[in-house]
Amino acid sequence: MSNPKRPTGLLVFMHGHGSEPIALPDRYRGGMCPGWTCVAPAGPRPADPGRSWFDATARGVDAVQLHASVDLILALVDELTDALAIPAERVVLGGFSQGGATALATAATGRRFGALLLESAFVPEALDLDIDLSRVNVEHALVQHGTTDDVVPIEVAHWAADALASTGCEVETAWHDAGHERHPGIEATTRAWIERLSATWSGPTA
Repeated sequence: MSNPKRPTGLLVFMHGHGSEPIALPDRYRGGMCPGWTCVAPAGPRPADPGRSWFDATARGVDAVQLHASVDLILALVDELTDALAIPAERVVLGGFSQGGATALATAATGRRFGALLLESAFVPEALDLDIDLSRVNVEHALVQHGTTDDVVPIEVAHWAADALASTGCEVETAWHDAGHERHPGIEATTRAWIERLSATWSGPTA
């Protein structure tokens, strides 16, 4: 039987490097649309003026820090899905920039999730790190990026979208006339996408 108190979906959204949850639009910390629970955790590392999910050096991403952040997100998802009685198939992992990179790394563990929401994201790389997107197990993804992004080139987003699509994931893309920033069009596109997921997921689950 369905649980009438169970949310339609759960969004766990991660901020970018040097930012913090309070800097995100309210919808990412409350309800993106009716029936949704939205949570924005804080990165575990200080990064003036905000927080970070991992450091990067000349060798690339600090693999130990990234894995620690992935473990943190997995534990948070387990806690929330148990508390809300919601299946992993209705969990959306998302993030902006470094937060999106952490979402990708979390999904690349092979754990089952419902969808990925990537904004100006990239695949974390280092000499001692292997993030294999062929292991991602999600049904839907929305990849958004600025066409003039000089921090994370848009080619990275195209590559990630193609890699996700090759797993059988239904990938939607949106390219905005913007740099490495949270363009106003991002929230509108995200909300419409979440509403489409709601229509798909609104039925009862076991």
